[in-house]
Amino acid sequence: MFSAALNGPDGRPKAVANAGTVTRATLEEILRRGARAGVFSSSLLRASELKAAAFTAWSTVHGFTMLVIEGLPTPDLAIADLADKVVRVACRSFQR
Repeated sequence: MFSAALNGPDGRPKAVANAGTVTRATLEEILRRGARAGVFSSSLLRASELKAAAFTAWSTVHGFTMLVIEGLPTPDLAIADLADKVVRVACRSFQR
């Protein structure tokens, strides 16, 4: 979605740019709902904190994905189990 390889002579295709915008908004809404429900820190109700948390979560998942794609060694776990652990650790960082 964000690879420079997607850029054409007129920049990033509109569909790709829109997908990124929708994905970021969805992630922010999930974090906002978690904060309202008391699952995540209420600090995520502040716009700057919410944007930083979304960037952190996205960076974590993106980094994990790129490492898997590159075929770097992973612990002796199935990729799905490892992904679950990565997401759980990231989510704990947003708790109170």
